[in-house]
Amino acid sequence: MRRDGRVDANQPEIVSALVDGYFSVAYTTAIGGGFPDLVVGGSMPCPNCSKKFRQNKLVEVKTLTGTLTKEQQLFHPCWAGQLSIARTIDDALKIVGLIK
Repeated sequence: MRRDGRVDANQPEIVSALVDGYFSVAYTTAIGGGFPDLVVGGSMPCPNCSKKFRQNKLVEVKTLTGTLTKEQQLFHPCWAGQLSIARTIDDALKIVGLIK
């Protein structure tokens, strides 16, 4: 995440794929402090039983060669909930359980 609010070049296509999959997407890039770029909500499978229920996922968007900022390196391991990095559309769709 960048303090200037810029987004990675692949973020629009990742967001579009998630919205096309009927997920809600909130842009959180401007929050700062290492917080991920997106909060994605929708009906997703449970990792233990595969039943679907409403969940929210934190998603950090990076390009194929992008690296975490120092703030992200500090924030990510301290976050007690789910947080994933999506570099491609397939990564994002795997995070929300649309593909395996």
